[in-house]
Amino acid sequence: FIFLFLLFLSRRGFIAASSYILIFVYFILASYGAYRWGVDLPSSLLSYALLAVISSILIGTRFGFIVSILIGSTILSLGILENEGLYAPHRTWQLSKFLIDDAFEYACIIIVITSISWLSNRETESALRRARQSEKTLREERDSLEVTVAERTKKLKQAQLEKVSELYRFVEFGKLASGLFHDLMSPLTSLSLSIDNLYKQGLLADTALSKEIDIAIKSSTRMANFIKGVKKKIQKSDAEVLFNIYEELNQVIEFLSSKWKPAGISIHTDIPHGLSIRGNPIMFHHIFTNLISNAIDAFEGTKIVDKAVNVIVIEKEEDIKITISDNGKGIPFEIISQIFEPFFTTKSHNGGSGIGLPATRHALQKYFNGSITVESVESKGSAFTAYITKKPHDRSVNGSED
Repeated sequence: FIFLFLLFLSRRGFIAASSYILIFVYFILASYGAYRWGVDLPSSLLSYALLAVISSILIGTRFGFIVSILIGSTILSLGILENEGLYAPHRTWQLSKFLIDDAFEYACIIIVITSISWLSNRETESALRRARQSEKTLREERDSLEVTVAERTKKLKQAQLEKVSELYRFVEFGKLASGLFHDLMSPLTSLSLSIDNLYKQGLLADTALSKEIDIAIKSSTRMANFIKGVKKKIQKSDAEVLFNIYEELNQVIEFLSSKWKPAGISIHTDIPHGLSIRGNPIMFHHIFTNLISNAIDAFEGTKIVDKAVNVIVIEKEEDIKITISDNGKGIPFEIISQIFEPFFTTKSHNGGSGIGLPATRHALQKYFNGSITVESVESKGSAFTAYITKKPHDRSVNGSED
């Protein structure tokens, strides 16, 4: 009944408790046998040996060592008591004939000890085999992972090398273009000054000729503005000046006219004319060239009839909100969280580098203490909103200081 109760406990999850109860009960029974019939009773000695084995297997080697010390102390104590004549065990079994029951009892205890040891060794060997198999599997996975990492590292280095090479070409183009645009600006400036002198001298009084000259002046001015925009695109400067947002954004739009006009895109603006801020106009030009250019690219491959890009500027108390929106193809929801990651691009087939938006956000944070957000619905369009923190000397529309 005790063993059945312990089996019930172990099945209910109380394995440790049932193990301690089994060891305690078995120790009491073995000690009673040693006390009743003497410490040299073979069945008691075998029971103690079985108890030490069970304790080590069920609980642990440390507990088994403690139980062995307890068994040794019990045997030693009973032996001293019997030797001193303090108690006399029943030793009639020594005078009686050795019975088959005794042999059966000893054999059963030895078989139980051997069986438990065999089961323990089998579990140990099984655990060792599993450990070796796991080690082998881990080694194979490690080797496979090393190969995978090496292949991916190689591909990543190759991709980075391609990006760096592309950026290097841009740098070389910028170096050449800077001198080229300087050479172009000189004759345009001379042309404008010459025409202005002719007007002042009254040599262009003819009405028909004046109209043609006006067209030439507007064209040269537009070309000059375009070249200024290109120079700002390739320049880099940390200088802060007071600049007009309306003029800068219109210059960006004019600079990108070769992209949006042939594509049949309309650009609508709502920009306060007198809004000026102190900052880096070149970096401002870079930031919104990227954003407006991306809005124009949003119509690529679409069949939208009324293509429109909106540029809206709203002055607030502490910052300036500039929204660039379009009704293009939009950004898929699953990748919208990745668009500001370096080298991530959806325009790889069209020469996209994946550094425009990350560079834009970095420039906003560094040069204007600003931030950028995006809202997009696939097939309906996107809206990028840049927030520029105002400085104490920034001027509003009416020219007053904030």
